[in-house]
Amino acid sequence: MVRGGARLVLKYDAPSNSFKGIVENTTNSTLNNVRIEVHLSNGTELGPTTPVNMAPREVMGVILPSTQVPFTGWVAHAEVGGGEAGGEHGVGSSGDEGVGEHGSGGERRGGG
Repeated sequence: MVRGGARLVLKYDAPSNSFKGIVENTTNSTLNNVRIEVHLSNGTELGPTTPVNMAPREVMGVILPSTQVPFTGWVAHAEVGGGEAGGEHGVGSSGDEGVGEHGSGGERRGGG
C-alpha cells in the first residue's frame, strides 16, 4: 500500500534486533519530510527517523534499532509532510497490507 506517495517495505530482523527495509517515493514529485515510525506492542515507539526530502522515484534504506523489552506485534508507518497531524500514514504489520509491504504478513509473536 502506498500512502502520500511513500511505500514502506519493512521487516523485523531478529539477529540484529532491528527493523530493516526501504521507503520508496512512488511519485514524479519530491516528497518532503519523509520519516518512519514503528510502534511496538509493548508501548514503545521507535523513531521517527530524521526527516528527509525524497526525489521522484527515489528509494532509501531504513534501519530502526529495536528495544530490549520483548514485544509481540508491531505497526510501522511512513509520514510525509509537516507534523504528526499533517502526515500521511501507512498501516504496518497488523493492518490490511499484504505480505511484502511490511514483511511480516501479521503480528510478530515473541518478536523481540
